[in-house]
Amino acid sequence: MSKIRLFFIYASFLAVGFPVIFYFLAAFVLDIRGYVKRIRTRIWDF
Repeated sequence: MSKIRLFFIYASFLAVGFPVIFYFLAAFVLDIRGYVKRIRTRIWDF
C-alpha cells in the first residue's frame, strides 16, 4: 500500500515538474536561435 502512495507522489511531482523544465528548455533554445539569427545578419551587413 505504501509503494502505491509513493508512486503517486512521485508521479505528481513529475507531472508538475515536467512542464516547468520543458518551458525553460524551450526558452533557452529559442533564445539561442535568436542569437544565431543576429549573428547571421551581422555577417551579411558587411
